[in-house]
Amino acid sequence: VHLVRFGERYNIEVDRAALDRAKQFAVGLQRARLAECATVGALLGPMLPYAAGPYLMLHMQRGIVGGVVQALIWVVGIAGLVAVLQQFGQVPFWLGMDYRILREHGWALELAMRLAPVAPWNHLVELVWWAGWAVSAAIVGARCWRGNGNVVGGLTVVELKLNDLR
Repeated sequence: VHLVRFGERYNIEVDRAALDRAKQFAVGLQRARLAECATVGALLGPMLPYAAGPYLMLHMQRGIVGGVVQALIWVVGIAGLVAVLQQFGQVPFWLGMDYRILREHGWALELAMRLAPVAPWNHLVELVWWAGWAVSAAIVGARCWRGNGNVVGGLTVVELKLNDLR
């Protein structure tokens, strides 16, 4: 389109072969940019909030504050371990957050090229991100509102079991 406008503006005739070469160059440039920007981190990042709620639920057995602190300590510890392993080259390349998925898998690049290029991908990713936080907050909020159920040395659980036996 720009090449045609250029030709009209400067009174230059643009042949069909030049237009085809320009289109091939533009598609190749788009493929290269897409193959470089689609990393594991870019694809998994918006999904992490969905794991936050269940992860916190695992640690909130004894209380909210203690559970959150325990979860944070585990996250910092695991992140430190992964950083040290990456520093020494002990993590497989496909587990790295910079692994370029589309560069290594041609069929995925072809699929991504066929998707609508005018879709508001940034806004959709943000929507998935915030929806994940809402789901996790609902999970943790329901747990905090409902209570633990195992408050006094398991007596609540024993009482429920006795009620089931009757």
